[in-house]
Amino acid sequence: MTKSRDYTLEDLLALLDFPEASDIELQVRKAYEFAKEAHGGLLRQSGERYIDHDLALAVTVTNLGVDPNTVTACLLHDTLLHHTDVGLENIQAIFGEEVANLVNALGKLTPYTDKHHPEKDYRALEAIRRAILTIVEGDMRIILIHLADRLEDLRHAINLPEDIRLKLAMEARDIHAPLANRLGIWQLKWELEDLAFRYTEPEKYHRIAGQIDERRTERDKRIDIAADILRNHINEANIQAEITGRPKHIYSIYRKMGDKGVNLEQIYDIRALRVIIEDDEPNLCYQVLGIVHNIWQPIPHEFDDYIARAKPNGYQSLHTAVIDDKGQTLEVQIRTRSMHEEAERGIAAHWAYKEGNKRSSALSQRVNWLRQLLSSLQDTVESSTDDESFKKELLGERIYVFTPNGDVID
Repeated sequence: MTKSRDYTLEDLLALLDFPEASDIELQVRKAYEFAKEAHGGLLRQSGERYIDHDLALAVTVTNLGVDPNTVTACLLHDTLLHHTDVGLENIQAIFGEEVANLVNALGKLTPYTDKHHPEKDYRALEAIRRAILTIVEGDMRIILIHLADRLEDLRHAINLPEDIRLKLAMEARDIHAPLANRLGIWQLKWELEDLAFRYTEPEKYHRIAGQIDERRTERDKRIDIAADILRNHINEANIQAEITGRPKHIYSIYRKMGDKGVNLEQIYDIRALRVIIEDDEPNLCYQVLGIVHNIWQPIPHEFDDYIARAKPNGYQSLHTAVIDDKGQTLEVQIRTRSMHEEAERGIAAHWAYKEGNKRSSALSQRVNWLRQLLSSLQDTVESSTDDESFKKELLGERIYVFTPNGDVID
C-alpha cells in the first residue's frame, strides 16, 4: 500500500517536467503560494496542514498525466472553505475562468467532514451522482480530482475520529472505488479498495497482510528467479519488454479467497509477473504468451484474454496462470505499453480537453457505462433507507445534468 509522505513544491514541479521559469511553472508556484497564504498554516481534522494535503493531491493527480490547470485546481481546491477570505472572483481574476470553474465545482461535492452516521448518510450518493453527471456534459477532470482527494483523505484516516474514518472508508468502498474501476483508473482503484478494507474490516485486513508478510522474502526471491528466466527467453525472441513483479493488493486477494473458496496459497496472483511490451503490437502479446507456456505448465481454465475482449472500462491484457519447475503457481500478465498506460490511468489517458472539449468515442462509451453505476448504487440506498421520496429523487429515471461550474440543467 502506498504510504502518505510529505512532498515539497519542488517535487511537484519535477513531476511536471517543464522548463524552469516557464509560464506553467510560474502558475503552479503562484497557486501554491496563494493557497498557502489563504490557509495560514491551519490544520485539517487529520492533523495535516491544508497546504500539505493540497500538495499531495496535486502530486497524485499529476502522476495520472493531467494538464497544468488541473494541477493548479488541486492546489486551490480548498481555498473556498469558510476559514479563508478567498472568493471565487479572486481565483478567476488571478488564475482564469477554467481553473475557477474546476475549483467551484469541486467545492460543491460533499466533504467527508460532515458528521453523519456512516450508515445513514445519503449526501455522498447525491454528490457522486452530481459528479457522474458532470462528466456527461461537462469536465471529467472534476471527478478525477475528487477521487484522488478522497484517496488522500483515506491515507490520513488513521488520525480521524472513528465515526468519520468509518464513514469515509464505507464511501470509498461503495462509491469511489467502483467509480475508479468504471473509469479504469487502476492507480486509484486498488488503493481506495485496500484502505477502505483496512478500516471497515481491520481484523481480516491485518490477518491477510500478516500472512503475506510471513513469506514475503521467499516469495519475492521466487518471483525474481522467474522474471530472470522469462526475460532471457523473451530477449532470445528479440522482443523488447519490461518484466516486473506485480503488486499484491490485499482487498483483491480477500475477494478472490471468498469467491473461489480457497486459502491464501491457492490464490495464483500472490506470485505474479507483469510483462510490458514496448512495441505497440498486440500480436507480440500472444507470442510472449506462447513463450510463457513453453517454459511452464499452464493451468487449465486459468487463462483470460482481455485483448480480444476488453473489459468495459477499456482494460486490455492477457492473464495466464502456470506451474513453475518447483511446483509453485504463478500468474503472468502480458500487455503492451499503451495497454499498460490505459490500465493504470484509464479514462485519464483519453482527456476530453485535448480534443477541444468534444467528447471522444472512448469517453462516450465510458459515460454510458457510468450510468450503470447509478443503478448499482441503488442496492446500497435501498438497504439503508425506507425514505421512498429520497430514493425516487436520488435514483429515479429523471436525469439532471450539471455543468462544470455546478449549475443544473433540467
